[in-house]
Amino acid sequence: MPGFTVERTIDAPVDEVWAELADFGEIQKWNPGVTESYLTSEETEGEGITRHCSLKPFGSLKERVAGWHPGERLVVHIYQIDRLPLKDGIADFTLHDEGEDTTRVHIDYTYELKWWAKLMPTSLLHTQLERGFGALLKGLDKHVTTNA
Repeated sequence: MPGFTVERTIDAPVDEVWAELADFGEIQKWNPGVTESYLTSEETEGEGITRHCSLKPFGSLKERVAGWHPGERLVVHIYQIDRLPLKDGIADFTLHDEGEDTTRVHIDYTYELKWWAKLMPTSLLHTQLERGFGALLKGLDKHVTTNA
């Protein structure tokens, strides 16, 4: 499966960054690509929780937590993607304590294309996905450091 890695250093302690990632149903507060999000599971934390995200400018997806390691790692399986060329994806967030209230967030993202998308040039899609995850990290940074 194709994939990429994005990273960002955030001037906040790991526990503050984790708190935002762990508030799984509220990603629309800091991800500029998400217009609406909410939990679709009764559970609110841990492996197996699920959410729905409506995307800007169109499309939606459903996600499930596949790995939950508080303060260290969050693995998200993107398993139902509507109106986009992606069939499936895994976003693996790793938090690294860099000391002095600084956290490095590392995301490894792998994805599978729908059959019809494999017929098109994929470099543009790959670039757009990478930019989108960069914007996600920038939004997380802004939200955590300014509480906006």
